[in-house]
Amino acid sequence: MSYIKVDSISVPNFKSKASLGLSKKITFIMYNETMSVFNNEGPGWVSLKPVTIKQRVKNGFGSSPILNRKRGNLGLKGGIIEKPTKDSAIVGVRKGIEYAAIHQFGGIINRQPYSSSVFLRTDRKGKLLRQKNHNKLTVFAKKTHKLKVERKFTSTGYAIVIPQRKYLEFTPIIRDRITEIVNRHFTKK
Repeated sequence: MSYIKVDSISVPNFKSKASLGLSKKITFIMYNETMSVFNNEGPGWVSLKPVTIKQRVKNGFGSSPILNRKRGNLGLKGGIIEKPTKDSAIVGVRKGIEYAAIHQFGGIINRQPYSSSVFLRTDRKGKLLRQKNHNKLTVFAKKTHKLKVERKFTSTGYAIVIPQRKYLEFTPIIRDRITEIVNRHFTKK
């Protein structure tokens, strides 16, 4: 979360001189920079792997943008909030977007091993039914199907490496723009 608190700036009587208008201007700059990072997919974001792109296209999300898989306010980009107050300017991610931090900082998601079972449809002789046009693929069955066989399986644990894709970054350029706005605010008469 990008956060500026007026206590951290050494200007005499800063709090009394600060205003909601100043915080709104600072928040606006930080928010627009964050949206620009999303729109430009970077800087320096690692591309998606071909397998991920294929899966996203199959699920109707398209190959890009990288971090905006869900539509509207459900996705990470739609969950970016701005909160100016008289003494702070905050841009961050709203609650409920659990994966926000791992994309900002990168990391490893460790999936635990598990066992489960699936039900596959059979014909009256007990042979597995195959999907039309796909001879090697079987047909899943609901528990209510009478002609079925249960197959147990075990998934080994594995790790998913999520590369760092910073979207809340306080760059020197942004710092300079904010410093300019703050200086203008305190030097105007």
